[in-house]
Amino acid sequence: MLCFMSEPDGGVKAYLEYLDKEMTIMGILSTFCVVAASLVIDRTAGAEKTSYLATMIWAHQMGYVLFGSSLLLAAGLFFYLQRSRLAPITVRSA
Repeated sequence: MLCFMSEPDGGVKAYLEYLDKEMTIMGILSTFCVVAASLVIDRTAGAEKTSYLATMIWAHQMGYVLFGSSLLLAAGLFFYLQRSRLAPITVRSA
């Protein structure tokens, strides 16, 4: 005897739409983290005599700026890895 369960209210389709939204959000977050880190480095390390505050931050707090930027890059990497783990699920299920 063969028994099939019906799909409750398009459950698989709703789940795939949810995963698609999650992948989009992860892509946006990973892009934001990389762009934010690069802007921080560019604006502080690249400020020669244009901005006194940025020059002082880079001169006196360079370690903290680099550490914070590396944490942003690590967050971007983890968002990207999470997105790449979700991608095969949506491709396989579609």
